[in-house]
Amino acid sequence: MTMLTFNPMKTMEELSRRAGSLINDFEKGVNFDYGKYSPRVDITEDEKNVYIYADAPGMSKEEIRIFIDEENNLHIKGDKKKEKKNENQVFLRTERVFGSFERIISLHDTLLKENISAKYDNGVLEISLPKVEPPLPKEIEIEIK
Repeated sequence: MTMLTFNPMKTMEELSRRAGSLINDFEKGVNFDYGKYSPRVDITEDEKNVYIYADAPGMSKEEIRIFIDEENNLHIKGDKKKEKKNENQVFLRTERVFGSFERIISLHDTLLKENISAKYDNGVLEISLPKVEPPLPKEIEIEIK
């Protein structure tokens, strides 16, 4: 007869360690560039997904490109153009930042890259990354001779 043991504290410690690792990996991939346009991002999660929200006001969805490279990094690229209403317009003050940008966010292995979805509404890009439940470490019995 096989006897299974369950240690709830060990399970909770493992879950906490994995969540911490996921958050640390995201923080490593987020950086801020000053002096040029770089959309600010928020990263959140629930039980099933990780969500990335990027501000890109004044842009159309056709001006934004999203892809994952071979090193498991999510790239958000685009070009926020400065617009003049007419040729005779002269700027007296400019506080908004424009130009090409690229945000790179490192992705964790526990995300399903094939089912990523994105939508763009009211200047906010929302990217949904489904989570994959990592396989639990299996115990291998070693015979003592």
